[in-house]
Amino acid sequence: MKKLIYLAIVSLLILSGCSSKAKPSDKSEITQNQIEMFTTNMAASFDGKYYAIIGVKMENDETLAVVNVFSETGDSIYSFTSGNVDNFFGVCWEKDTYNIWTLSLDKGMTCHEYDNEEWTLNESAALPDYMK
Repeated sequence: MKKLIYLAIVSLLILSGCSSKAKPSDKSEITQNQIEMFTTNMAASFDGKYYAIIGVKMENDETLAVVNVFSETGDSIYSFTSGNVDNFFGVCWEKDTYNIWTLSLDKGMTCHEYDNEEWTLNESAALPDYMK
């Protein structure tokens, strides 16, 4: 659990300056209400079984946002990258599944679908009505 708290604090310190810089462009179809659903803070699934904490990594001279998923006991379960950290708004769990949505100006809103403690990008996932 100490690892989980440490990662959350470090991630928040790193991202606190970045998240306020990125703003949707006028051409974007993303609304302010949608942006407000996403967070760079630690976020829990609907039942608290999983937690997502945002981290960063360097790859090809680019700083990428990384979504790290932990179990309720603090064990690291899975991680995936989700675009450039300067354009990253955060994560949002679906209300009744373990699917994770991310929002970045690089990729827009994308769904990482849950299957047996793995989250796979589903580019054709339909946005839930409550997120529209």
